[in-house]
Amino acid sequence: MARRKRSHNRGYWFRAGRGWYVTEGKSSKPLLDNQGKHIKSADDREEAERAYARYLLGVDQQPARNGLTVLEACQAYLDHIQSGHPETYRLRAGFLYDLCHGFPARFRNSKVQPGGKDRIHSGYSQKPVAELTRLDTEKWVKAHVAWKSPRAALQAVRRALNYCRESGLIPANPLKGLKVPKSGKRVAYLTPETEEAISRHARPALRLAVKVCIRTGARPDIEFASLEPRHVEETPRGQRGRFSAGESKGRIKERTIYVPEEIAQIVRQQIKRHRTGPVFRNESGEPWTLDALESAFRLSAGAQKRPVIGA
Repeated sequence: MARRKRSHNRGYWFRAGRGWYVTEGKSSKPLLDNQGKHIKSADDREEAERAYARYLLGVDQQPARNGLTVLEACQAYLDHIQSGHPETYRLRAGFLYDLCHGFPARFRNSKVQPGGKDRIHSGYSQKPVAELTRLDTEKWVKAHVAWKSPRAALQAVRRALNYCRESGLIPANPLKGLKVPKSGKRVAYLTPETEEAISRHARPALRLAVKVCIRTGARPDIEFASLEPRHVEETPRGQRGRFSAGESKGRIKERTIYVPEEIAQIVRQQIKRHRTGPVFRNESGEPWTLDALESAFRLSAGAQKRPVIGA
């Protein structure tokens, strides 16, 4: 069986008398046009190229017409959370890209096109949401043998479908009741010994940041670094920080942080210094960011390892 000269290096190839194909694993798969028919003419190179592009995206079959597709549902949800926390968006967009297209999340914004050898599963992009089943999610999870836990992946899918149902895009969530594994309990982020070591080598602003985060349980980026006077409430039972659903992790529900009196006094002092904008600032007087906190930690760790001159 002769192949069309030089066509196989493109990722797809022509088999004389049979049509256009792409290699998937140890077998070959026919390339299909928009009607779901095998492209058989040797002269239809451009159509074969478009079919190959659709294959790489996992949409080489005729689009489903039975309501919203999984791809459309996922895109609607991602559009909704795009203005939220960047890391949350990146993580969920990666999982949903994998679910839809069958390729690893690293290809989502990559200039490198994935090939057949990169495919993890066939993808569910063109499957109607109404036909998505728990068996589909089980197969999806089992295809990722390297995942230690599917918790974050399943949460992304469940939240995407719940959003579409609440927005009226779909009449019901077909995965309603989908069980998501519980997260493991984290007893302590930093031990007292670690906190003491950081305090010895850290600059005052980082020392304060560590102290506040440990004693309040505030997340470093979306709560500690984002705390402004408008978030702080003084109540008969003490001080608390309140973040709206749009400002909290997951953008689903309001977040309340109860502040011990030791830290409440520090917050009041910081508010006197910074009556607008973030309450806590770094050594340069700039609001803390996650990158700035990470950089300060690395500098602190480096200071612990440097030998003391004259010792």
